[in-house]
Amino acid sequence: MIKTRKAIEEFPQYQIPGESRKEYLRLDFSENTVGCSPKVIDALRTISTKDLSIYPEYSRINKKIADFLGVGLKNVLLTNGSDDAIRLLFEAYLEEGDEILLMEPSFDMFEFYAKLRNAKIKKVLLNDDLTFPDQRFIDAISEKTKTIVLCNPNNPTGTVIKRETIINVLEKSDGIVLVDEAYYDFLNESVINLTQEYENLAVARTFSKAYGLAGLRSGVIASSKEIISSLSKISSPFAVNSAAVIGLGAAIEDKDYTEEYVAEIEKSKKYVLNELKKTGIMTYPTAANFFVAEFGNDVDSVCDEFRKRGILIRNRNTKSLLKGCARISFGTLEQSITFISALKDILAADEKSVQIKTDAILFDMDGVLIDVSKSYRTAIKMTAEIFLKKFGIIRDFSDDDIQSIKEKSDTGNDWIASKELIKKSLNRKEIKKTLKNETNENILTGDPKKSNIVRIFQELYLGSRTFEERYNLRPEMDVSGLIDNENLAVTKETLKAANKKYPLAIVTSRPRYEARYALDYFRIKEFFQTVIAMEDMPLGKSQGIRIALKRLGKDNGVYLGDSVSDMATACAAGDMQAIGIIPPGTEDKEKLSTLLYDNGAVNVLDDINEILNIIDR
Repeated sequence: MIKTRKAIEEFPQYQIPGESRKEYLRLDFSENTVGCSPKVIDALRTISTKDLSIYPEYSRINKKIADFLGVGLKNVLLTNGSDDAIRLLFEAYLEEGDEILLMEPSFDMFEFYAKLRNAKIKKVLLNDDLTFPDQRFIDAISEKTKTIVLCNPNNPTGTVIKRETIINVLEKSDGIVLVDEAYYDFLNESVINLTQEYENLAVARTFSKAYGLAGLRSGVIASSKEIISSLSKISSPFAVNSAAVIGLGAAIEDKDYTEEYVAEIEKSKKYVLNELKKTGIMTYPTAANFFVAEFGNDVDSVCDEFRKRGILIRNRNTKSLLKGCARISFGTLEQSITFISALKDILAADEKSVQIKTDAILFDMDGVLIDVSKSYRTAIKMTAEIFLKKFGIIRDFSDDDIQSIKEKSDTGNDWIASKELIKKSLNRKEIKKTLKNETNENILTGDPKKSNIVRIFQELYLGSRTFEERYNLRPEMDVSGLIDNENLAVTKETLKAANKKYPLAIVTSRPRYEARYALDYFRIKEFFQTVIAMEDMPLGKSQGIRIALKRLGKDNGVYLGDSVSDMATACAAGDMQAIGIIPPGTEDKEKLSTLLYDNGAVNVLDDINEILNIIDR
């Protein structure tokens, strides 16, 4: 097999988002959080088939960019994003083995392209407070230094480099000095005018940030005529596509839009940093449209919690000087209010969260081990609707109706939940009407017979077959019951890991046959030392929990449940702690989480597979 160059084989893969981010509040990649100017969209709508069938034309856009930057036409080169500008400069001026001087931490692509050239990389760490080490950096420049890169403001820290420091670097070095001004619009200080004075200076800009054109990949590099001429020789002749050229032209012309967006970010910055001071979370000074916040050992979980709430932030924990830190973009003021609200929610949940010690883990089955959102919960809904229809009462229950019933402390059993849903739906007028329809059913008092409810429920759930019949089914036999909609909510890897540390048990309101069927069907029976089903605990789950602990030979444990009744019964069982699990399909997770905490949960998890993260033996 043909081998790639050794340098490339050793490259770490640059981490780009692997999923759609459109539906999230995107505070992770320092993009424009509202999008480009509407005039850009209008311009793109004018693109014709001819525009796309011919190669891009750059004469007009080059003139616009030169005027925009205040430099000569021969002093600029349009590039495919500022990444392309960096690559071209290194290819033109960095020989194999040449020394390149970088800030650390800084934009990953500087080191990436330097390694691609097999250059010798020398780094100067920022100060501990992430300010720029002016003298240390200048002292690091030697005769061996062929290329220097300064990012101003710096990515990912927002650090500002003083103009006089940049001039001192230019004065000391004979090599190429690249100043990356990707976030210029938020600092509003540039050294582009120095390109007329210093022949070794190159300045890169991008239109991905303030202008909202990240998807069009538009960048530019400004420098002396000699450097631009050299870069033009090795640049792809049509590196920037026609759509980008058209969109960029419109973006540059709509100066008001960009200035208004930058002003909005400035207001947002003041609000966010002020709110973060109140929380005690440490942040660092920034001149960009993002900032660094320190979350310590919780940074991974904080990033995950924001994602669960529809907000993306960038974990920078592995970068030098940024251990325990995340980089977060400033959005609009409205978006920042959303961000701060989510942060407060995460911090409040963290205060409630405690590290739990236990000798055993006991699991509820439905909504915890098994996703029953399309089986039991659907059976509750359909049972109530079918039952009421017998009496001419038409109801169409929603998921919220089912959830509100399940939130009651006495509805852990789904037959009882079905009955309560029916009772809740009846009004006096409808009860009187049923006198003519049914005398045997005690619906008249608002207390329908449980036996009739169980019969309807089980027919829906099992598909009119008993579990004995299910175990003896031939492949060609049709079942078609709601039970077949169930899925495993926990991974076998989680159960295996938990079982290595703790004895496991199930305490469930399911009838024994239903519990047995699920364990066999999903092949997870081997992980549990005992199973307590409905028939084993006539006095309820508190009794079942005590029985399970006795069988396991343990004095204490944790019980994982998904309902208010689960929390209450676990707390009533004695030396037990209750952990709430938000069941799959729950719409208002925040409301249920609050109810679970209020009813005794010591912690609430959105994903049962996180259980070992909060239990410490």
